[in-house]
Amino acid sequence: MGFAVTTELWGPTPAQLRYEGRADLGNVRPGDGPFFRGHGLIQITGRANHARVRDRLRERFGADVPDFEAQPQRLAQAPWAALSAGDYWHDRNINQAADAGDFKAVTRKINGGLTGYVDRLQRFQAVAAELEV
Repeated sequence: MGFAVTTELWGPTPAQLRYEGRADLGNVRPGDGPFFRGHGLIQITGRANHARVRDRLRERFGADVPDFEAQPQRLAQAPWAALSAGDYWHDRNINQAADAGDFKAVTRKINGGLTGYVDRLQRFQAVAAELEV
């Protein structure tokens, strides 16, 4: 949605219902699925990912970084929404794929699949045309 939303819109959709109980996301307690829905500009999802970005940002910025595991909605607020996106990008080494113009690889590194690929590519092409890249 072009970074207009910093908390994942909740249907719940069939895909969102599958967040519940997903050990790979660290969603091990009842209610973790909706509680740890995507937050931030890059939609950090899952208990484990909220804790991971908290720990990584605390390494960089100190103890003033909120506990995103206790209060995941704080990850949707400035400046954490943007800082968490940058941290995720760095942590997953997405620059290499982006610099190569491999938007399928970028999408896979962010979403695990190709969700949002067409939109992402169209947005890049529009910006590149404006910048004459």
